[in-house]
Amino acid sequence: MRTEAQKRAEDKYRKSDKFNRTIIGSNMTKSEAEKIREAAAKFETTPSKFMLNAALYCIKNDIDPRKE
Repeated sequence: MRTEAQKRAEDKYRKSDKFNRTIIGSNMTKSEAEKIREAAAKFETTPSKFMLNAALYCIKNDIDPRKE
């Protein structure tokens, strides 16, 4: 059975920004995934964080990702 302290901690967590998250997946080839892993490693970050920052950069700068 959960203690009152555990219940309060969970309520606090659910009200924080950390709980306000979701996941978006992407289907890609293994070679594309490896390129992303290498680029992320170059900047000492994770592939997920690298992809998030790249997507947000494109949105902020109105870059059309369909153009290569």
